[in-house]
Amino acid sequence: VAGGDTAAALAAACPVIVKAHPAHPALSLALAEQVQAAVAQCGLPAAVFQLLQGAGSGVGMRLVQAAAIAAVAFTGSLQAGRALADLAAARARPIPFFGELGSVNPLILLPAALAEDSAQRAEALAQSITLGAGQFCTSPGVILLPQGEAGDGFVRELAAQLARLAPHGMLTAGIRRSFESGVHAWSQARGVQLLAGQTGGAAATPTATLVQVSAADYLDQPALQHEVFGPAALVVRSATVAQMEQVLEAIGGTLTVTIWGMDGAAAALTHEIEALVRKAIDVAGRVLFAGVPTGVAVTAAQQHGGPYPASTAPATTSVGL
Repeated sequence: VAGGDTAAALAAACPVIVKAHPAHPALSLALAEQVQAAVAQCGLPAAVFQLLQGAGSGVGMRLVQAAAIAAVAFTGSLQAGRALADLAAARARPIPFFGELGSVNPLILLPAALAEDSAQRAEALAQSITLGAGQFCTSPGVILLPQGEAGDGFVRELAAQLARLAPHGMLTAGIRRSFESGVHAWSQARGVQLLAGQTGGAAATPTATLVQVSAADYLDQPALQHEVFGPAALVVRSATVAQMEQVLEAIGGTLTVTIWGMDGAAAALTHEIEALVRKAIDVAGRVLFAGVPTGVAVTAAQQHGGPYPASTAPATTSVGL
């Protein structure tokens, strides 16, 4: 209600109409009253900021089609966002649609990353996967690492770290249902191995979940390439660096790609690794070589966008300039 999109629009002298989410109508109203008080304090017309409540998608769809609306900002599911984007494009005079829709944020461990600080890396990754019950748009959802004993050891450590964590409740019942449905779909896919967590969670809070699949099975099953929003990650084991590049190509568009293991000597940058980095640049708005992708800072240098379906306007960013 009073997030970055609203602040940026008001700063650019654009009136704002917010469609509140029906899961938190009272909170939306309380925040709207704070904004309206600030509008009045600045001596601006009251109509500069408006809040509309309404269950279902009908109110939002009518807003996108309303003649006075000149642009739309949206954060939510791929299905809902794509429907609104299509409405904005189908108008007699199409309007911009700034949508953030879905992102799996792959994190890649090269062999050098498995050779040192493996336990610390696994702990940091587990914390990132479960941060905010996995409801960060930059949560790492796909973990890419090589086949072999070093990778096996890292995966065991990551599963053990996740098993120690207890995520808090999710924002809405609908988000929780979608999470459980996504984890169940993973468990039914060919070649998938459950490493941590459980399917069909009936507990009050979600269970941190980790599953594993080969790169070949991942590439052969498009259903595995969709985001599961919540405290879960899919480990994809690759035979070669080139196969990792194929996985990034299949993912298509994402807010972030993280590559661990490139902080060694420049001589270690083989042609295959250079190609992998270039592919990461192609598919992601932000490429990291250290840390975890859930570290989003409101700074001029921060890029928070990416190719579709991460966003519908990949040349823009909702954080930073």
